[in-house]
Amino acid sequence: MGRVENVLDRAAREGLDGLLLVKHEAVTRESVPYTGGFTGSSACVILLPQARMILTDDRYTEQAAGECPGF
Repeated sequence: MGRVENVLDRAAREGLDGLLLVKHEAVTRESVPYTGGFTGSSACVILLPQARMILTDDRYTEQAAGECPGF
């Protein structure tokens, strides 16, 4: 089972429908790189059983596409 599936499985066990993970230079959490692989300084990851999305600004469009296959 991959990292995204592990996170979604845990969320489901906790009764959650999905997750919103935020990475910003002011926040030191590593949940976005862990689940999505994105290493830029600013992004949001939305994880749902039926969809996986990474949202970032235009500075990181190419980087996100290369680092986050499947999103």
